[in-house]
Amino acid sequence: MDGYKKIGIPNPVVIMISLEGVENVYLALLRDSFKYHSSKFDRPLIKLPEIVINNYGDHEDYEKKLKPVFDALWNAVGFPKALYFNDEGHYIPENK
Repeated sequence: MDGYKKIGIPNPVVIMISLEGVENVYLALLRDSFKYHSSKFDRPLIKLPEIVINNYGDHEDYEKKLKPVFDALWNAVGFPKALYFNDEGHYIPENK
């Protein structure tokens, strides 16, 4: 988003993410603290919710906007929400 802002891309910005060819693929969980394994994706195409960024902001604003997308991704493999985000919508880096 900083790059878009720097080169003058006007708002709004729409982010759309889809995963293709993921049927029977596991979501990789890289944290030692997670004692769970994901289920496999049950279909070849996962379409995640689109996000509209109406105004440029800071990284925390983008994290909050992206959390529902990651919640949907993790939900597709059996988790109730993305475990890399806290309840306020902030990304939790690996080293914390």
